[in-house]
Amino acid sequence: MKKYTPLLQKYIDSLPPDDQFDLEADDGIFMMHYSDWKENFSTLFLNLDFPDAWTGVRFSSSWNHQNSGGLPTAYTAELLSRYATNPQFVIKPSNDCQIMFSL
Repeated sequence: MKKYTPLLQKYIDSLPPDDQFDLEADDGIFMMHYSDWKENFSTLFLNLDFPDAWTGVRFSSSWNHQNSGGLPTAYTAELLSRYATNPQFVIKPSNDCQIMFSL
């Protein structure tokens, strides 16, 4: 196996055995310098790997012209009424738990 910069090799060696990789292997894994990445990509999406014990619930809604009241700029009945049209969801966990929200 070719040794790369000491910092990169130290990182690879610090990974759990199942996550270690060989940069010479033709398996789709590659490293790219950040300046090269910035020239070629404009968006990065990250995905969280949740524990198998977690469950999920998905609510489908959207903010649109009809239901988006925005933040009230004053405490008037009209602005507060408009604010109340923002999509809302009540979440009541039945026990002590961790919750992750993604909008």
